[in-house]
Amino acid sequence: MGSTNRKLDADVTAAIRKAVGRDFTNDSRLVELGIDSLAAVRLILTLIPESDSEIDLSDLVDLRTVGQFRHWIEQQVAL
Repeated sequence: MGSTNRKLDADVTAAIRKAVGRDFTNDSRLVELGIDSLAAVRLILTLIPESDSEIDLSDLVDLRTVGQFRHWIEQQVAL
């Protein structure tokens, strides 16, 4: 994992921890952490504030776990 990916991974972890106020794993379900679609959009805007590409928010429907959300963010940043 490159230093950019490690920083992004740390940023995602910090943003989610700030939003939910508790520990979690990649297997934690977003809904059980209280992250609904609006909260997910807020996290995305925090993590990717100046994206040059359009973000398809309909993808959020399929994201169930922190790991899936993390992977989706990594894909968006890589575009």
